[in-house]
Amino acid sequence: MKDDFWALPGGRAEIGETSQETILREMHEELGCDMQVDRLLLTMENFFSYEGYQAHELGFYYLLHSLAPLPFHESEIVHRVQDGPTEVEFRWVPALAESFERHDIHPRPLAAFVESPPQASRHIINREGASPKTS
Repeated sequence: MKDDFWALPGGRAEIGETSQETILREMHEELGCDMQVDRLLLTMENFFSYEGYQAHELGFYYLLHSLAPLPFHESEIVHRVQDGPTEVEFRWVPALAESFERHDIHPRPLAAFVESPPQASRHIINREGASPKTS
């Protein structure tokens, strides 16, 4: 099944791996890019359903910078990777709040922070279909 929505690059932590180590590994595996973590921006508890499964996702969102130029094309797939039985496609879109709506990017509350990242780390609780709560 091909999903009709997009999400940011990332993935599950491996045993003994910190969230910072996870995002650096995932960015390398998924995009072939070596990154450096600048700081933690957000943590999010995201409650949603997917294909009948009720999920509680714990997300750590970091401000990163690339150690080399990133592949970029605004309208084309820039990278594909096989993740088990699923082929995952990657593309870039403008870092604008309206991109989350236009391209159906989830979790949607991230749109509020993409253009102006918080100066201090924030915690968000998002329940699909309800207004997010931040602290």
